[in-house]
Amino acid sequence: MNIPTIEQFERFIDDDMKRKELRIFRLINIESLSLWVKVKTLLAQKCHTQIKLSRFCDGDDLTPKINRLCAKLEAIADNTLLFPLSEHLRINNTKSSEILSQIMSIEYKNDVYSKGIHVYIPMYRMKDCLQKLLKQDSRLNDNIIFLETQDRNDDYSLTIISRDIDIDIKGHIIAGYKNYLEYWEDNPAKPIILYTDNAKYYKKYVFADNVRVFVNAFDIIKFHNLLPYNIEEAMGEDWQWNELLIKMKSGSGITALLEKLLDVVRVDVAHLLSKWKDGGEFEKWLIWLWLKFEAKTGYLYSVMSNNTNYKELLRDIVCGIFNLNAKDKDVYLERRNLMEVLQVEELMSQFWTQIESIKDDEKIYYLTNCTKREREQIISIIGKREIDNNLVVEYVYPSLYAYMSEYVLEDELLTTYFKEYKLQKLQNRFTDEFVEKVSEIAVQKGVWWKIKPRNSYINDAYTNNAFIYWVDALGVEYLGLIQTLLDDKYKGIYYEINIGYAEIPTVTEFNNDFIVGRNYDVTRRLDDLKHKGKYPLCIEEELRLVEDAIKVAIQKLDVFDRVIITSDHGASRGAILHQGTVYKSDEIAKVERFGRYCIQADTQYENRYAGCIDKDEYHIFANYDRFSISGNEQSEIHGGATLEEVLVPIIVLSNTSLERRVIITPLSTEIKPRVGELPKIMFKVDKQFKELFATVDAKKYVCHREADYWYFESEVGKKERYVAKILSKGNIGEFEYKIIKGRTDNKKFDI
Repeated sequence: MNIPTIEQFERFIDDDMKRKELRIFRLINIESLSLWVKVKTLLAQKCHTQIKLSRFCDGDDLTPKINRLCAKLEAIADNTLLFPLSEHLRINNTKSSEILSQIMSIEYKNDVYSKGIHVYIPMYRMKDCLQKLLKQDSRLNDNIIFLETQDRNDDYSLTIISRDIDIDIKGHIIAGYKNYLEYWEDNPAKPIILYTDNAKYYKKYVFADNVRVFVNAFDIIKFHNLLPYNIEEAMGEDWQWNELLIKMKSGSGITALLEKLLDVVRVDVAHLLSKWKDGGEFEKWLIWLWLKFEAKTGYLYSVMSNNTNYKELLRDIVCGIFNLNAKDKDVYLERRNLMEVLQVEELMSQFWTQIESIKDDEKIYYLTNCTKREREQIISIIGKREIDNNLVVEYVYPSLYAYMSEYVLEDELLTTYFKEYKLQKLQNRFTDEFVEKVSEIAVQKGVWWKIKPRNSYINDAYTNNAFIYWVDALGVEYLGLIQTLLDDKYKGIYYEINIGYAEIPTVTEFNNDFIVGRNYDVTRRLDDLKHKGKYPLCIEEELRLVEDAIKVAIQKLDVFDRVIITSDHGASRGAILHQGTVYKSDEIAKVERFGRYCIQADTQYENRYAGCIDKDEYHIFANYDRFSISGNEQSEIHGGATLEEVLVPIIVLSNTSLERRVIITPLSTEIKPRVGELPKIMFKVDKQFKELFATVDAKKYVCHREADYWYFESEVGKKERYVAKILSKGNIGEFEYKIIKGRTDNKKFDI
């Protein structure tokens, strides 16, 4: 039944109360809040009894007991107004049909039919629900009334909020469900904010009107658009959203909040991930949330696109490489850089399980230098194949690449020797060809005698405010790594590098006089490792110990004018792996260092054994032969006179220049090489040097001296202009030159 005006409705009620019908209930739909109040007031005046729904709530925040309500209705004896049933049904809309059916099917105890008693139930904006009832039973047409006035109020709103959260929303605030019903029983206004412990039960309801449900902090953050992202509740846990809401009440956005919480000046990927390791769970989640929306390119974007939980971020950054092209250098380097700033120290088992399915010759593309186990795996892989400078080693394991790089010594024999020695050591096998070379050098009874001893270099470099950092067993093999560290990581430090020889036999007791009366400290960690390490995997730790030693020495420059890094001796892996011939010494001889030398006065062994050197009462092997003795070292050894045992570096560090300014004058800045020949780059310097080197495009060349000038011969690439850096014991200057290219058929050059 439709009634267009409130006046007609009032006349209808007056007539209706005179009628006697079996169906005594009247459901009256009203679309305007103000009209609802008028209808409620009108019916209250005409009905002798009012049944208020709030009376059936057992607690301040409990919903009414419908069975008790029905029991009350069963006992009515006159016209009755029931309200505000619609407000209960509008919130609990999944039960509306059930409750209405229960009320409409009540069997009354009194003779309500003959007396013409009616039950009037005003329903605020329940039109859809009532029309559904009419479709189910058309006989209800006279019992369901639609008050179709022009007075409509479309901005009604109800906000249901959980009691345990705080939000600033304008409206009439009501705490508790019973109080909410009582408010409707009085004179309701709009909008209405209901705080209830039961808000969570309405979270998934679909409301026909403007009804919002705020169960947690996420709902508030979402409603107020506190984050400039399309966030979803599943992105965080309740406690995280709650913590975020509390911290954002100051008005700070997520970027400002991250800057404050993490104490970073600028929010970017590197700064955020550098704080990950020491951050709490909330800080990690917040970093993850920022990355989820702000990482828009590259490897990290790929990871974040598939990641759904901050707790799995580390795993996905590590293992995400299996879903991409690992040979893509940009992808590889971004992943490695992310792992570096995250300070990853150990990879999860999932990574090692996945990499097992990768072919051995492909595994290196999935490994980085970030963790010890990875570095060991790289060493193991590379040790099984020939080293290729174009291999990914340069960016997969920069320290190993630097270690293996050729370090140019003044004598080409020494340069080649140590390049081959390092390769043999990494592969953990010494070839017959290399061992033969060692023996050929040993026959010369000391090719090092032509260079200066270690102590002489130290005497020249030491000053009153100098410090000696003695790294036990630091051999020449590490100079490629050391020079790279000084050039790349400690660019503000001046340095010079010399190669000297230790006293033989190469044991500490004969090589510790250089620290007498001087400022010094000693570290024996490298020496201990060389005696006990498991090769070749322990090379990883060797490199770290050398890097640590350089760092410690640099720190000493805060106190001293210069620091001298040196060693008592080197050590040999070859003397363990390829023991050579075992000779028996005389019975009166005392054999030392697992046969590397023996002590016996008034005798000679040089004539007996080609690889042996006599020095007073000491008889030392300069190759991989040895004197017979029980027991053996397992890793490396010293005491003999091979080049790796006897030659040691002397590295002088300073915060100020170790040389006066050198003027370098190129003889020509434009060079046109002859066909089939390397270009000769000639220059003069205004100071005397014993040796000079030049580096061009990361390649190092030995400079040769003529009467009044120096020169080097360099390779030529496709470009025309080159910069040559001239080094002695550190960089002394540079100059530019141009290659005039001509036509050539020589395949040796790219001109």
